Amino acid sequence: MPAAVTQADTQIPQVRPTPADDVRLNALRKFFLSFNCPLAPVAELFVAEADSHNLDWRLLPSLAIIESGGGKVSRGNNIFGWNNGNAAFPTLGAAIHQVAKTLSNGSAYKNKSLLGLLKTYNPVQGYAEKVQLMMTKIAPVQMASR
Repeated sequence: MPAAVTQADTQIPQVRPTPADDVRLNALRKFFLSFNCPLAPVAELFVAEADSHNLDWRLLPSLAIIESGGGKVSRGNNIFGWNNGNAAFPTLGAAIHQVAKTLSNGSAYKNKSLLGLLKTYNPVQGYAEKVQLMMTKIAPVQMASR
């Protein structure tokens, strides 16, 4: 069941809006469209949450693609497979916010390298490398925020 984008998804007050001319938005929208997934309308939330939580902007979209086909196969707006797929979120925006916040500040993830963070997120052999490869498909290198 595809994830639905709601008005509430664009109203997360903790996040500074991403400028419309940010090149990362266009890259992320194209990426989501290339997978024919329903997340292109919330690309700005992915970038804004990544900036707000000092995460690589490609990380959360990559996790969403790997875990749910970019929202094609998810329940309860859980596009990240959070809590072994058992978590539910009121909106996609809430899911993006909670996962970004936890990966940035949660005790299990705080102060870890990207590789360490991914191995904590899912310790299955090869998972971290799969996510990192997906990140390079979004953009070959990390683009700085404007």
